[in-house]
Amino acid sequence: MKTNPLNRQSGFTLIELLIVITIIAILAGMAVPAVNAVMKKAKETQARAAVHGIAVAVKKYQEEYSRLPDPNATNTTTDTTIDTDTTNEMIAVLLGKNTTYNPREIPFYDPPIARSAANGLITTGGKYSVVDPWSTAANPQYYHITLDYSGDHTIKNPVKTATPASGAAFNAAYVAAELADLAAEVVVYSDNDPKASSRKPITSW
Repeated sequence: MKTNPLNRQSGFTLIELLIVITIIAILAGMAVPAVNAVMKKAKETQARAAVHGIAVAVKKYQEEYSRLPDPNATNTTTDTTIDTDTTNEMIAVLLGKNTTYNPREIPFYDPPIARSAANGLITTGGKYSVVDPWSTAANPQYYHITLDYSGDHTIKNPVKTATPASGAAFNAAYVAAELADLAAEVVVYSDNDPKASSRKPITSW
């Protein structure tokens, strides 16, 4: 007696199942680099917005008070680079939280709140800092602000001599192509991804 084909149980054979799994694995392997590239670009865009935002905030402060902010009271005549960490009051000044150096309490800067210790404002014990998109709780990364305290409207390019806080050095070809002097009174930059093999900083210039 012949078996009716309609009575056969439907389902995948082992070969068919292996083929499907292989196709899924190939597609996943193709998708991961694309996703990583998108995430990298997004972080670079966030950092670029932040460095420009900080630079603009400092310029607005300068327009309001006719001087550059000097929260460490150095009164120096030498161009100085400081970080957006809690070792100085720069972020507090720009937020309007420091009445000594911003007596009118004007908020010149409005950063996003950091999420998972990255990309934004962190408040700790009344102290303020701003971290970049590659920051982590274990390895916080701050922006660097160089100020023209010398008053000559020129800043020695900090990338030429800077050593990133952690990880690989800056791309040598990029550094070599950079101008030695920048026509500015404030510049801001981020070290970029510390895991990159040869990284290029994200700059405001």
